[in-house]
Amino acid sequence: WTIDDVMDKLIQMDKAYRDLLDKYDQQVEENKNIKMEIVNLQKRLDNEINNREQLEIKNNLIIKGVPQSTNENMDEIVAKMGNVFNVPVDKVKAYRLGKGGQHPAPIKLCFDNEKNKNELLQAKKKKKITTKDLGYSVENFIYVDHDLTKKNQELYKQARLFKRYKQFKFI
Repeated sequence: WTIDDVMDKLIQMDKAYRDLLDKYDQQVEENKNIKMEIVNLQKRLDNEINNREQLEIKNNLIIKGVPQSTNENMDEIVAKMGNVFNVPVDKVKAYRLGKGGQHPAPIKLCFDNEKNKNELLQAKKKKKITTKDLGYSVENFIYVDHDLTKKNQELYKQARLFKRYKQFKFI
């Protein structure tokens, strides 16, 4: 081997090394693009799942503040609310969410259609009711809200905090 042979070999190796580095850089860039695409697809998928879940519960309401007892009759509680609001609630499924604790467990109302749900919501906006209106001895406010997915609950919570922070009147 002569010095020229060694130099030629070194130049070939250097070229091969640079080609490998170029291919490596291309792979790194391609991997970065694929990862970004996966993240974007995951976000889209999460949003689609959230939208579908929200669509499934669009006819539901959550009632908070109604006292809880061991032998309560949910149909009777719902009927009293319907009478107070003057809204028909005969085709409503109702049940408690959890066991409660310090506060009574919320009640989930499942309406057969969105129109009936919205009637109760509109009536609630016009008339504030308390537990006394439902025949309880203790007077606490009763809150009626849309049933939201966990993601939408968090979004709504952040919107309310933003509203308070910016001192907006409405969100």
